[in-house]
Amino acid sequence: MRPEMKNNTITETETLLDMAASWNPVWAEIDRLRAALALIRGDRDAAIAAYNAALRKDVMHMPTRRALAILYV
Repeated sequence: MRPEMKNNTITETETLLDMAASWNPVWAEIDRLRAALALIRGDRDAAIAAYNAALRKDVMHMPTRRALAILYV
């Protein structure tokens, strides 16, 4: 994928996640997906922050717990 297409796709995805968060702000999956996007961008610190935000919403959110554990290993 060309870099400009990748950037457009990430931007569009972030916009959709913002919309989803406005509809359901307590859904931890939105923050997990934000973390995945941060990792795609290469921003590990932002990913960790997004994973932690997801866990604050749902401490038992297993996809987030698993992804964060992998990130720390």
